[in-house]
Amino acid sequence: MGSIQNNFITVTDVAEEIERAKQVAGKMNFNFVLFNSVDALMEQTDLPQTHLVFISATKASKPDEVAGMVQVVKQVLPDARVLVVVDKRMSSENAKFIKKSGASLVLFSAAFYETSQLEYTCSQWIGGAYAAVKGSEFLPNTMMECTLHYLMPLNKKIVPFVPKGMVLDEKRAEKLRQAQEVYIARSEMPLYQKYISENVDRSAAGLASRCRAQYLNFCHSYANLVFLLIDQSEMASFEEGRALYDQCKKLAADLLTTLSSVGDAWLIVNNSALSDFGKIERSPAIACYSGLLSLMADIGKPEEVMIVSLLADLGLLEMSPQIFDKQRALVPVARWPEDQQKIYHTHPTLSVNLCLNRKIALDDHLKKIIFNTHEQKDQKGFPNRPIPEKIPMESMLVQFCELIDDATLVRMGEEKVTIEAARKKVIAQEFESAARFSLDLLNKIKAAI
Repeated sequence: MGSIQNNFITVTDVAEEIERAKQVAGKMNFNFVLFNSVDALMEQTDLPQTHLVFISATKASKPDEVAGMVQVVKQVLPDARVLVVVDKRMSSENAKFIKKSGASLVLFSAAFYETSQLEYTCSQWIGGAYAAVKGSEFLPNTMMECTLHYLMPLNKKIVPFVPKGMVLDEKRAEKLRQAQEVYIARSEMPLYQKYISENVDRSAAGLASRCRAQYLNFCHSYANLVFLLIDQSEMASFEEGRALYDQCKKLAADLLTTLSSVGDAWLIVNNSALSDFGKIERSPAIACYSGLLSLMADIGKPEEVMIVSLLADLGLLEMSPQIFDKQRALVPVARWPEDQQKIYHTHPTLSVNLCLNRKIALDDHLKKIIFNTHEQKDQKGFPNRPIPEKIPMESMLVQFCELIDDATLVRMGEEKVTIEAARKKVIAQEFESAARFSLDLLNKIKAAI
């Protein structure tokens, strides 16, 4: 998605906020566009195509004032997501009022500066605003459930090509086939999945399309869950948290059913997965690998293993931007400064706390699995280094699938490793070292794959 014109509009006159936003735009290859006030934004007659607007409200004294700023931005840029950064003294009730006025996400200034939550937000709402799908998936004489977009080759703008609600005629269907790839807004992934499921293609290609549509919708729902967890206006949203958690569980179960019917489901997930942000964005892919392997090797309950995979690395969102940069650059943790390694080693605990603080109830069994997803048989893991017998097999399974996923990521100067080669590489190296996992687990996995 790097070819799409990605604009990060920033509305602030605070020097430190400008610098922080500019740094994020620079390292993520977004176009940084600055306005020192909402009034200056309103005066601009030719605004760039925009998916995210950051508004600073750290100087605002009243919630009504902030709500007015948000409403002005939504009037000028109705389709943009609006991120509002507020002073840490603002109550969650006032933050909720701002959210209701049209803001997409409310962060405290400490989270804006000291965590990787801004990076994740930009990755999802700018870099990941659209997903590429195959034009051949859309059939003549069918009604579009979602809007299909086309990428203009010269100016890299993305424009609507087939609007939602239109019946696709033969001429446009042929253009879609010729275009090969078209784009769908990530927010419309549930509608895309609905279209694919209702216009069933019984061929192997059709099954792969349904699998990919379900996977992309799974990623979308997971991102919504992440935003619920970090949004300061959602502190007491138990019902919404439970609803999104239950939705992720259902999508995981449905996706697992489809994955288990596909010849090489690992390959479909690997080719569809996003990797711009790091481990958080890779969590849905790791969840699919873990769920499949749980099913194939009869280790734990597959849906539980998938949910644990989604939640186990959420604590990384609490890490500093410096740690985010090292992760994104695929710098091995062993080469980080010792103080950063220690902070990184706390992230399984932070993951559980983040869920509990936002009223997402985890039973003791799930918490135990999450706490142990980075522990090792040789007691050189983290954070607690229990005796090997205390490490749940599901925890080791999730860690094994993280290693497979790590092996498939493209590193500078290296060729991409296929998912099949990654599986063989990891199983061979872990049998040889016999340090990280129990032989019982490795034998079960080897028999399954």
